[in-house]
Amino acid sequence: MGLRRLLKSILGGPVEVVINLEEIMAVLFHRGNKLLLDSVTFLPDGKVVGRLRVRQEICEGHEPIPGQPVMRGVDLVEMSFQLLGIMLAKDEDLADLRGKVFVARETGSLKVRSGFIYVGEELVLETRTDVDLEDMGHGLIKVSSCRMTTKVDGKTRASVDSVTLVGFPDPSSVEPPVETSAKDDEAETS
Repeated sequence: MGLRRLLKSILGGPVEVVINLEEIMAVLFHRGNKLLLDSVTFLPDGKVVGRLRVRQEICEGHEPIPGQPVMRGVDLVEMSFQLLGIMLAKDEDLADLRGKVFVARETGSLKVRSGFIYVGEELVLETRTDVDLEDMGHGLIKVSSCRMTTKVDGKTRASVDSVTLVGFPDPSSVEPPVETSAKDDEAETS
């Protein structure tokens, strides 16, 4: 039984579950300026919230105004992919998808609504736990998120229509094909 379901059965209702940075790093392979989540919270109402305190290293080399580094728009899309990855790893309703390796496939449009996002600001990325699943055959599965909205100080700064990951069987769990030599092939044809 998953943690949320266990707590729900004990407490008698939906519960909030917070995934900390250590748990995020156990799921995602991103590190340094490529890790764009500090925490993820699953809320009782079906929402998921990712948080990031924007660090200097994330904005390095991106200064539209000299001396004022800002977060790149493409990092908002990457943060959305990472949040969907955490959802796949930690949401009990998606447990059937565990054991697959997920990679980015596509994104809906990014709409930046106002201003730059500066070092020190806290980004709050919100979405719902609802995802669309599509079996692509050959062990592949396509997972698409709902709209993801980025806020700073409660004000919407940007949104991504959706992000899509494709999952395939973990290559380390698939047995490699048995190699045959040319002599084995000749013996089979004789």
